[in-house]
Amino acid sequence: MEQHEEAMNAKKTVVLTAALAVLTLVSTAHAQIAFRSSSSAFISGGGGTPVAPTLRSWAAASLGTGPTRFYLHQNTADVNPPTLRGNWRDGGTTCCWASGAAPQTKYRLGKLTRYKPDQAGQLVAVTRGLIDVNPGHVLIQKLVSDPLPVAQTISGTLDWVITAQESSASQNAFNQLHVYVLREPDTLVGTLLNNYAELSTSTNEWPTSPLGRGPAGGTPATLTAVAAQAGDRIVIEAGWVGYSTRADNAGMYHAGVSPISDATPGGGSGYPLWLQFSQDLFGGRILKPTGTVAGDVMIASISVTPNTATITPPLGWTPVGSRIDNTTAPTSSLFIYQRTADASDSSVTGYVFSPSGATGAVGIIRSFSGVDTANPIDVQNGQATPTGYDHATPDVTTTVANTLLVASHAVSSGGRTWTAPTGMAENYDLPMSTVSTEGSTVVQATAGATGAKTASVCSVCTGPGTTHILALRGVGGGGGSNTLTINKPAGVAQNDVMIASITVGPSTVTITAAGWTLVRRTDNANGTSNSLAVYSLVAGAAEPASYNWTFSAGNTGAAGGIMAFSGADPVLETDSGVNTASGTASATNGVTTALANTMIITSHGIGSASTWTPPTGMAETVDATGGSAALEMNYVLQSAAGASGTKTATATVVGTGNAHILALRRVLGAFNAFETSTAAGATSGFIKTKVAGTTVNVAIASLNAAKTAVATYYVGTMRIEVLDASNNSAALDVNGCRSTWTVIQTLSPDLTFAASDSGRKNTSFSVLLLALATTSPFARISSRMLRSRITTGRPRAPGARSTTWPWASAPFTRPGGPSRCRPRP
Repeated sequence: MEQHEEAMNAKKTVVLTAALAVLTLVSTAHAQIAFRSSSSAFISGGGGTPVAPTLRSWAAASLGTGPTRFYLHQNTADVNPPTLRGNWRDGGTTCCWASGAAPQTKYRLGKLTRYKPDQAGQLVAVTRGLIDVNPGHVLIQKLVSDPLPVAQTISGTLDWVITAQESSASQNAFNQLHVYVLREPDTLVGTLLNNYAELSTSTNEWPTSPLGRGPAGGTPATLTAVAAQAGDRIVIEAGWVGYSTRADNAGMYHAGVSPISDATPGGGSGYPLWLQFSQDLFGGRILKPTGTVAGDVMIASISVTPNTATITPPLGWTPVGSRIDNTTAPTSSLFIYQRTADASDSSVTGYVFSPSGATGAVGIIRSFSGVDTANPIDVQNGQATPTGYDHATPDVTTTVANTLLVASHAVSSGGRTWTAPTGMAENYDLPMSTVSTEGSTVVQATAGATGAKTASVCSVCTGPGTTHILALRGVGGGGGSNTLTINKPAGVAQNDVMIASITVGPSTVTITAAGWTLVRRTDNANGTSNSLAVYSLVAGAAEPASYNWTFSAGNTGAAGGIMAFSGADPVLETDSGVNTASGTASATNGVTTALANTMIITSHGIGSASTWTPPTGMAETVDATGGSAALEMNYVLQSAAGASGTKTATATVVGTGNAHILALRRVLGAFNAFETSTAAGATSGFIKTKVAGTTVNVAIASLNAAKTAVATYYVGTMRIEVLDASNNSAALDVNGCRSTWTVIQTLSPDLTFAASDSGRKNTSFSVLLLALATTSPFARISSRMLRSRITTGRPRAPGARSTTWPWASAPFTRPGGPSRCRPRP
């Protein structure tokens, strides 16, 4: 270090003329960047012409408790697990049989439903392909149930009647079933009935014309108990075991519909086929329609006989108008209920509508996306209809454009199939035992009279009925909003960094966000077009209770969230945004961080009413849906500098969208010191030469990472030590210190920066006398340094930087450049 000599008085004195090491601090309050809290909100849309709602899906069930009777339905099952687990070696080992095709070696994928099928005819015929081994085993149908609503142990018995037929008397076909519980996508939970195959001596051979066949001897098969979880499905592989070696033989099933009866053992064709568990598997539940997410509006139609029956709806479901009663025998009633799904529905598998005094009850739930949740139903009405073929809804008048008309029809006569109202799309057609129901929808583009919507039962199927119609409002008008208001996250303190993400549709919408700085906006014009905009804001001393984002008219819905972080530098280290293709996967780009302990934050937006599964290893803080836009936000602390990798969130509903990733670095805490008289906002200056025993008055300034400005957001506690840096015999260590530098004095108390200090704080101390081994009245000045030190127990800050604090009337440094001596733990 450059040396200075000064004339002194007769007493031995030392002039302090040392360079001071600038060192990174970790504050007590902000020792590490940390997630504080989050908030979110959504709107269904506003302004301009509304966008019509759409039907997402529907689910139906026969209500009440007791044994669970499944019907073999020609509808394709929701899932098709690839692995066959029964003994099927002679045919029927590939999927799927085409309706109306000749007998072949493909089985049919079918659905086990709790409502009767609405079509009759031949379900499937499968030919035996191998004749090398006797008997043969041929699969005809693989049947998959709806997901089970609750965890339960399945046991008891299985009974069935299947209308079956063998193509030749010499075929010698008998029932064979293999039944198990499956967890998606293809995990075997347990086997309920293991390759039940009847013997040729059981007197239960299939006939050559279609007749009902149950288990041999009329005795239901005993099941092996299996513990199932909510969401598991029952799979039944059903076919025939043949005691002949003829390869041209085929076995087949015949479906049917019936006014009243189901198929019976020995009975003819034309009746619904069924399999019945002795256990109540569903508890009278109507399953939540597939894909339903927060913000969807669900409409339930419950039909009962007689009209004196009552319904107790689940908590959170409200009536739409009054019940509709028909007192013409056989009497019946129709109930309509509504519910807007919220976050609590994500863990719900189904809803129990409990009938009392009913001889028959059937319930249907339809789920709709894109509904104005603030005012979902524009108009509604219902009426009883006289005995006949045609059953009309009332004529209602809508008040806004692009409503979705939702019609419900019921007749108190079992087994009736329907023709939907002209121009309407039929959602369901359910010919149950005592009541038959139908539901249809259509968009009405302009406000005005709907006209009566008339559905008809078959020409020989009369009965008294009940009908209802309602109009669902779409998002983007008629009561929707153009402003999204998000509450300030809980516990936000001055200098916290807040990151806000907004997803909105369509991509042409303008966004106004007062006070927030736009980080990046990513627009996706494909599919259901939408945008994802990310903002930042440093919390001041008095933040408002909420923040507003205003959109241009015609938005189709928006969702937004705010995440607050303590100990964060408001200057983002890096960020990236990207469009995502149609699908459920939303993957960000990867970013590379230069510093350790950075906070990785991702935002995912999609143009669908969806919920999310967060990227692996990340904590989810926001999952919100508004109209046609869904948002998720997540964070994870990345301990080491380097590549973040892509972060992939998964939506429940397919859509196009956008993904964004950013890195927040912690407050680095580089400092400089200079005379207190130095101008405000300065990042450097000088400390004048001092004589030992005099007072030093200095300003300590926290610097931003680039050392180009005062870090006004820094809060925390630092310690200052005065070092004797005269002995440079030891090598510099990795922190820029020498082991031969010793502490002369530690300033007390520690220096604490508050938010009100705005990154600069004054302090003073008295210079101690350093006794030198000399009798000369003049002393060569020893080098002294100031070192900032972390308070006890605080973690060391990675990536620390330093600058030189000169103690002289001019810039003053030791040889080799500025000191990089870092704080000790």
